[in-house]
Amino acid sequence: MNIFKILANGHGTVSETNVSAFLGYLLDPNADHGIGYEFLNLFLEEVLSEKNTSDETDFKPYQYDYQVFFEQKFKETNNNKSEAIDICIVCYETKNEGKSMSVMSDFISNNKEIKSVFLIENKIKGEPTKGQLSNQFLAFKDQFSEIKPDFNIDNIHSIYITPETIKFNNEFDTNTIKIQNKTHLHWNNNDDENNSIKKLLQEILIKEANYEIDPLNEYSKHTIKAFIQFINNNFKSIKEEKKERGKNDGSYTNRFIELNEETNINEKLNNLRDNLLTLNSDLNISKIDLSSPRFPKLNIPYKGIIIEIFTASIRRDVVKIIFRFDKTTKKPREKISHLAENLGVELKNSKSRNAYCLTQEMDRKLKISDTNKIFSIIQKSKKLIDENL
Repeated sequence: MNIFKILANGHGTVSETNVSAFLGYLLDPNADHGIGYEFLNLFLEEVLSEKNTSDETDFKPYQYDYQVFFEQKFKETNNNKSEAIDICIVCYETKNEGKSMSVMSDFISNNKEIKSVFLIENKIKGEPTKGQLSNQFLAFKDQFSEIKPDFNIDNIHSIYITPETIKFNNEFDTNTIKIQNKTHLHWNNNDDENNSIKKLLQEILIKEANYEIDPLNEYSKHTIKAFIQFINNNFKSIKEEKKERGKNDGSYTNRFIELNEETNINEKLNNLRDNLLTLNSDLNISKIDLSSPRFPKLNIPYKGIIIEIFTASIRRDVVKIIFRFDKTTKKPREKISHLAENLGVELKNSKSRNAYCLTQEMDRKLKISDTNKIFSIIQKSKKLIDENL
């Protein structure tokens, strides 16, 4: 049972507001989830790594207190329109004058020093609102400066959490010029080298399983797992899942066809192919294979195995290299199984006609523009086939 999918079966029951509320709950170190500061710490590491200034490099979240606010509205000077911010996290320190009972008296007298403020705008689907992050930042900065004139605005951090799509990426890249400290996190991320909310939550579960943090109660553990699955499924309800699986209108495929056009993947892979052939004109590289629009690729058949160069990144700017099952050769399953066994690596999709394997060196993203590194991996891959088949 996944409580998030079930609740989403209603008319928008699990909305962006609901998802923001659950994310804010996980980020609150004082909440009853049992995670303490662990998730907040991982989250802020991602945010502050973007800034990387000397005064915040050694920032330790557990040294401070936090208050989480939801749906807070602020107005920019000379602008009557309010800007609502999904989640605001205020990091503060209660001043201690060194006297007996001073911590309690300072708390009661509201004697707090604001260290940082984190403004989070959350999107789970739909279209970006142009200039939203900049407008929120300016509105908060203006109103907060009136309340706390001595607060350093360099300690305001704007965070954009969205699906990994070209539209949201472009909105963040082009409409946040006025913001000094900004971070774009995705809910889920196709690029294994970049973190996402999903991966940060997975890291919590891994740390708990490896006894690196205090044990989580079973309810929290299962709820986090359900939320990860909900993220992985792009926040769809059970009804939406069934409806999408039952579609036969090509909409799923069309999304990737449009993505390939938007990112000019044809031109990028053609350039890569030409550059590789310049390094070795005898390299047997196929023309671009778009038979599966989700995974544009170049194939290099070699001794009954295909060395496949494919891109799965939503930006279409990185590639991975794998050994693929060559369906045109005799006994292809036997060849790929034999290669995997000799290399001591796992055969993926072993029962499928799409079986493949890869070495540890191959299991990383390479910039599509980095011809020399890609060529080096191809040469090593051919040598491994020579030695193990």
